[in-house]
Amino acid sequence: HTPTNTAGSNGGIFMVTNTVLPLGTTVKNEIGRTVEATLIRQVKTRVVLQTSESTAGGVKSSVNSLLGVWVSAPLDEWQKLVMGTKLIQIVNSIQLEGGQL
Repeated sequence: HTPTNTAGSNGGIFMVTNTVLPLGTTVKNEIGRTVEATLIRQVKTRVVLQTSESTAGGVKSSVNSLLGVWVSAPLDEWQKLVMGTKLIQIVNSIQLEGGQL
């Protein structure tokens, strides 16, 4: 089987999502109100269409599948100079056999 990236030159679909997780405690916000404490995580995702081709008994066939890669970290980690740079390098360095995401 030989997987290839058929997402085109744009490298597939790139998504950024923020998730808000309750911590089970309360804190005072900037204006003095007591609010539920939360942790905001940012998830960066790439999804590509991958085609796997094979030949069996002289018959060539291909199977399409989706490949998704998710990298999740607290929002403030993405914003830090050193850690944010490393997280972005992780997302950008993920490779498919047969092509880069």
